[in-house]
Amino acid sequence: MDETQSDAAARQVAGSASAAKPEPSSHPPLNKWQTFWRGVLHIDAAKIDPWIALRNMIGVAAPLIVGLAIGMPLGGLAVASGALNVSYSDGHDPYGQRAKRMLAASVLCSLGIMAGGLAGHHNFAAILLASIWAFGAGMAIALGATGESLGVISLVVLIIYSAQALTPSRALQAGGLAFAGGLIQMLLSLALWPVRTFEPERRALANLYITLAQAAASPAALMKAPPPAEASTQAQEALAARTSDDSIERERFTLLLSQAERMRLADAR
Repeated sequence: MDETQSDAAARQVAGSASAAKPEPSSHPPLNKWQTFWRGVLHIDAAKIDPWIALRNMIGVAAPLIVGLAIGMPLGGLAVASGALNVSYSDGHDPYGQRAKRMLAASVLCSLGIMAGGLAGHHNFAAILLASIWAFGAGMAIALGATGESLGVISLVVLIIYSAQALTPSRALQAGGLAFAGGLIQMLLSLALWPVRTFEPERRALANLYITLAQAAASPAALMKAPPPAEASTQAQEALAARTSDDSIERERFTLLLSQAERMRLADAR
């Protein structure tokens, strides 16, 4: 009886050890090159927006078509380049914030074109100007993500146009055409402002409530980390742009944001 019990205990210990031993993974670990190319070829589908892509395509393609139709392809190309530079500042944030950002991008890119074309006559002047502009673009990060993106895109435009020397009249003309292209892109982005005034705020609040619903549906995830605050921050920033608005719509959105914050903080506890 003692030997039987000891054999059973030994088998039980061996079974426990084998159960505790992790099973080998069916997929071998990736080497550094496989990891690198996986990151390079990865496509984040969440950042693809067909509507923004459509209006940006129209803003770039329309000047090219008009320029070819009237026999001024270089002018159309200059306008299209301005629209392309400003398209990187497009987004789904409130219309007022978007208008200020895209207008600033139009002005900065136009100045970069004119300054780069004029400095292209002298290599030392072009290098000095690019260095100063790069320093300013780096310091612009203190103003937030908007300042950083505007500084980077204007620096790229400056470097590109520094490679070709332009006369003052040609530099002014190129900068003016690029500014016109930026305005066209901005108007396309703000076309629905009169009829869908609160659409960005409504979208931000809807995203916040969807995020809260997903967090509530997976309580296991709540044990690992608090509910994501990014959606809450985006909703707060969207409504902060309307601090001077006393309309009933803003009051409703503010109440919805307050209730969502209460639920989010209650889940975090």
